[in-house]
Order: sequence, then C-alpha cells, then structure tokens
Amino acid sequence: MPLARDNKTEEPVYLSEVKRLSGQRIEQERRRRGLSQSFMGTRIGRGTTWVRQIESGCPKVRLDDHVLCYDFLSISPLAIFIPLLFLLHGRECPPHLLFGNLKHLEEAILNCVINWNLRNLRGLLHQQPSDEPEEAMATGHSENSVCAADRP
Repeated sequence: MPLARDNKTEEPVYLSEVKRLSGQRIEQERRRRGLSQSFMGTRIGRGTTWVRQIESGCPKVRLDDHVLCYDFLSISPLAIFIPLLFLLHGRECPPHLLFGNLKHLEEAILNCVINWNLRNLRGLLHQQPSDEPEEAMATGHSENSVCAADRP
C-alpha cells in the first residue's frame, strides 16, 4: 500500500505530523526555559526564521534540524521517534507522552534492546534451537521476553 504524500513536499504525510508534534515540543521547552527564538537560533548557528519554521512544524524543514534543537534543549530524541513509531503503525500518538521527562523511558528501551540482543547472541553461541517460533524471537514478543513492557 503506497504511503499518502504531502502535495507540497512530496514526503509521506506522517512525517509532516511528526514535524508538527516535534515543533510543538521544541517551542514548549524553549518557552519553559525563557529563551527567545533569536537567542536559540543564534546559539545553534541559525536564525530566528529557522526556529520559527521548526516550531510551526513546517514540512520543508528536515528532521535533522529538529534534532539540533533537541540537542540544544536537552530534549529526548524519543519525542520524535515515539510519534513516528505510532504513526508508522497506524496508531494515534498520545500527546502526553511527548511533554514529560523521557530519560527513564530511554534507559528502559536501551536496556530492553541490550538484553534482547544478548539473549539472541547467547542462543547463537550455544546453537540451541529455540522452542519459540522465529516470529516471536524477531519481534521480541514471547513468554520469555526480556522487556518488562512485554510481560502481562
């Protein structure tokens, strides 16, 4: 199934939505810190117009520009990747996920990925066939899942 495209930018529509949500998050954090668009743009090496375009969710602005703002404001990159993941799976992203401190979630995801990888490597080293279907191993959903979020 082809992805719907934005007529102005020719990029998938979900990217425009991610940029819109990301721009809101950047503006919220900049304002919370009491920074002007001019100050932030200058500190990043860009201008006020650039910051304004990002905060407005302008679809022509690249996601790596959003990441520059996230780095400057110490915002978790999950604020981009969570909505992207939701939208790619056809789900609506709960907005409250984007406006808090995501450092604990970052740590949990990193630990989950590390543990999942270690489990797969141990299986390869021991060359023991898994009792679980390959699909369960590939998706990380199984009875023996290493991610607490996968457990009932």
